[in-house]
Amino acid sequence: MFDRPEDAVQQQKVYESYASVKTLNLMAEITSTENKLDSINREISKLLMDKETRDITNMTKIESRLSKLASLSTHLTEAVEKKSLITSRLQKPYTGENLIIDASFIMCLVVVYMCVTVCSDTCCSM
Repeated sequence: MFDRPEDAVQQQKVYESYASVKTLNLMAEITSTENKLDSINREISKLLMDKETRDITNMTKIESRLSKLASLSTHLTEAVEKKSLITSRLQKPYTGENLIIDASFIMCLVVVYMCVTVCSDTCCSM
């Protein structure tokens, strides 16, 4: 029926001019675009999840935190072991001996000292 190439081209043009064919082509294009968008959204969610969990899975940060915790644990263990010595030194008047305190705990000591001095001032004035 369509022996000549011009007839086949003409038939293709007629076929593509139908509204239903245009709709099907458009729906196929939309589906393809949605699939690409879903793929990109999955990649973005993977990257966001990696960003959120990077500090948990990074071995360097974990080792750093573990060393800080070990240092704090050692310091607290020593403080508990020397509790009676620390208590007796704090109860005695100043004798020229100094307590060795890590720099990270100096602000805590200042707060405690302020509380002790305020408490002793109010007790002495009564």
